[in-house]
Amino acid sequence: MTESSPWRERLLALCAPALLVLVAAVHLFLVEAKGLSPWKGGGFGMFSTVDSPSARFLRVYLVEGASEVQVRLPDRMKDLGYDVRVLPTHAALEGLASRVASGTWVPERLASAVTRYQTLLGEGVEQPPGGPEVGRVDFMGVRLLRMLEPGEAPPPLGRAHVFHRVRVELWAFRFEPSSSRLVATRMAEASVSVPP
Repeated sequence: MTESSPWRERLLALCAPALLVLVAAVHLFLVEAKGLSPWKGGGFGMFSTVDSPSARFLRVYLVEGASEVQVRLPDRMKDLGYDVRVLPTHAALEGLASRVASGTWVPERLASAVTRYQTLLGEGVEQPPGGPEVGRVDFMGVRLLRMLEPGEAPPPLGRAHVFHRVRVELWAFRFEPSSSRLVATRMAEASVSVPP
């Protein structure tokens, strides 16, 4: 049986606390300097703050001159959006805005419930002229747009929404002690031009 040296035992005993201090220091740096959500990155923020990734949200705008249309992030970009909410670097926000700017946006159109149901059942119901779509969707006067899916046929000439810039904002809920309320504040913003 070999005996370990006292120095080696002391060194091994210090490894775990030193590693914990290092992780905490890196976490504090990323939270303060880079905007990392305190709930992520090995910290203990979930016990002290409401600033989780789910308490952060994105606002995406298609900009044309003084006109802006807010759009919903396509489902295929949800993971990228989550990453931006966790660690919102300027490069990540610009990357997300560039992905949005590279897409083709068209007015959202919906099928009636009856048409959709009949289509699902495959009854071969004759479609009304113009297909199953019933019209453009506006919500409280705001035009709803969607990004075309990869491989989806391009829209007829003049049907795509025209915009020249994309602006992405990251907002977060924070607890306001004076009013005991959650208040949304803008954390960061990025804007990119539409590629020619």
